[in-house]
Order: sequence, then structure tokens, then C-alpha cells
Amino acid sequence: MKYAIGVDIGGTSIKYSLVGEDGSIRKKEAIRIDKKITGEETISRLGRALNDYIASLGVKVEGIGVGCPGAINSTTGTCDYSSNLHWNKLPIVVMLKSITGLPVKIANDANVAAFGEYAFGSAKGYKNVVLVTLGTGVGGLGWQPLRRERRQRRRAWPYDHQRRRQGMLLRPPWLS
Repeated sequence: MKYAIGVDIGGTSIKYSLVGEDGSIRKKEAIRIDKKITGEETISRLGRALNDYIASLGVKVEGIGVGCPGAINSTTGTCDYSSNLHWNKLPIVVMLKSITGLPVKIANDANVAAFGEYAFGSAKGYKNVVLVTLGTGVGGLGWQPLRRERRQRRRAWPYDHQRRRQGMLLRPPWLS
């Protein structure tokens, strides 16, 4: 069986685990996010923790997949903006790849969660899916197959990543 590391960056912690190609999850770990250090320092700390974690597994790891809240550019591998983490233009993929030596992919955390549920979880077998993420912030995704001529592809509608402060719903600056 092939294995990868799944990483879930949240508002207060980063969780990671060994994931099998069948969707099985093994040996969960987590580190706290220290808001007093920079995003670069947080990702460096994560990279070192992942190296120790991978060394303890005893299996070959093919790569790392990261879900991160906010505006994620999967093409460049950057977190362009995350309101909860106060990260701007953070090159997560480049940093983790240089620390671990493994291929790294990144996407918005709600998108990753929706795909995981669609492929392996409670949404498996359904054509239309809506997923809402509730944590430090609120996010989500609607998912539906395209018309007959493009049946193999999917159409998705992300919901804005938002967080609450003192009873007010805050919106990212690019939506103001």
C-alpha cells in the first residue's frame, strides 16, 4: 500500500497523520500553533516535526498533502492570505519540500475536507455534496457533477473563510 502524510493546518493547531491510499488514517499527531512566532517559523517547526514523525513510521512515504485555511494558491504552493493565522504570501510548499525532501501539495482546508468525504467518507456515493467546516473559522464547499458532456469533472463553490470576533462576522480584506 502507498502512504502519504495528511496535514491539517487549523487556527490553533496543526494535525498530521499517515494516510493510506485506501483513505485509512494511522498514527495521528499534532503541534500547537504559537501565535507569537511568524508563519515561516511555524512551517519550519512543522517540517522538523514531520521529519521526526516520518522517521518513526517504518514505511515509505510518497508525499505530503496540506489543507490550510484561507486563500490558497495550489499552483504556486502559497498561502496568499489566512485571516486566522495572519499569514500573507507564505510559500508553504517550497518550505516543506526543502525541509522534508518529499513532494508537497496544498489546497484550501475546506476543499480538502470535502474531497476526503466525497472519496472516502460520509459523502461517498453521493453526486451533490455540501460541507461546512466549523473551527476557529467557518468555511465550506458545495460540490456537484458537471453536465453530461464533462461527467468526469466536478464543479465546486467555496464559501468564504470567515471568523467571528466579539459577535461580528469578519470578512477577508479582498471581499471588503
